Amino acid sequence: MSRLVASLRKSDHISFVKGGEIFTTGYADYYLGSWRDQVVGIKVPSGGRSTRKHSVSNRIQTERTIWSRLKHEHILPLYAFVDGTSGFSPLGGFIYPWCFFGDAERFLETHGHLMTLDERIEL
Repeated sequence: MSRLVASLRKSDHISFVKGGEIFTTGYADYYLGSWRDQVVGIKVPSGGRSTRKHSVSNRIQTERTIWSRLKHEHILPLYAFVDGTSGFSPLGGFIYPWCFFGDAERFLETHGHLMTLDERIEL
């Protein structure tokens, strides 16, 4: 059973935190943002290597569909998707919970030396 994922417009009070770009890959830029009075992550897809708009749109729609259906304690839920026609970004954006302590790799870099081997493996 899939969760309902909101389709938003920019007017739904989604904003980027100034200087909040976290990192960039060939397929998306990741930002720190705010939505509904909470800190969120914002994934803004780029065209990647494909120059065909239809191909990029299909890839984004597939990711949106799959992510909205995933439900696992180790996978961040997709809160919402901002449509590309909203003026937010030409290809839209994914809104998800922000992890204040970073990802597992960063956490282990910082705190791994304080953990037992079993605790690191469990993480």
